[in-house]
Amino acid sequence: MVSANSLVGYSCLGDFVLQTGYYNSGDSYPVDTPITPDGVTGSVKATTADSGEPIMGYITEPPTDLLDGGATGYPSISGVTDGNVIAFQTAWVPNPELT
Repeated sequence: MVSANSLVGYSCLGDFVLQTGYYNSGDSYPVDTPITPDGVTGSVKATTADSGEPIMGYITEPPTDLLDGGATGYPSISGVTDGNVIAFQTAWVPNPELT
């Protein structure tokens, strides 16, 4: 993840919906899929509740193209070729395999 000036992070005890373009595009992200940090790429990746990996949130919207130019998107930006993001709900939910 990349820092945004003085933004250090959100409490995992709060419920937030975040969007990120940093996800493994080869994974499937249906709604309610748990996600975990990918220690290799620095992105997030899909996981399962019984994986033993820490769960940082659950998908609320599958990949969405923000560059679609429609009511839900943003206008085209020169040089940007992929505006796909996923949205996920944060919450502190211990992974049953880790407790």
